[in-house]
Amino acid sequence: MHTCRSRAKLSYDDAQCVIDGDEIPDDVKIYGTHSASQVSASIFMLNKLATELRRKRYDYGALKLNSVKLKFELDSEGQPISVSTAELKEANQLIEEFMLLANISVAKKISTAYPEEALLRRHEPPLQRRLVSAYIHVYIYLKYLIKILIG
Repeated sequence: MHTCRSRAKLSYDDAQCVIDGDEIPDDVKIYGTHSASQVSASIFMLNKLATELRRKRYDYGALKLNSVKLKFELDSEGQPISVSTAELKEANQLIEEFMLLANISVAKKISTAYPEEALLRRHEPPLQRRLVSAYIHVYIYLKYLIKILIG
């Protein structure tokens, strides 16, 4: 059995600083005997690996679902007063890629250990007309939502 041992507690912005070539912020807590440069080297290596994993997934037919993430600013009563789009950065994609890898690994382990009981979803390739229709509906809904929130 493998154990994960955290070497540093990083926010997405902290990891993005490293990916962009900056130093790890001074307020980042690094555990054990590891140095900031070792943590930075690990982030670079993991980002390179995530990029390659993503490329291979796309080469094998994975869908690129670049959904828009909305950020809402709320007033003191919790009511939305503005909306903006959140920028998807490499650090977000790095985490996303390893979350997918973890899910795939667990699914393979389950299907191997319990082949008769495992229930795994398999999807047919989407029909192009359904994708276009879905994108149009999402676009219209988001446009409507933003108009309501911003005015």
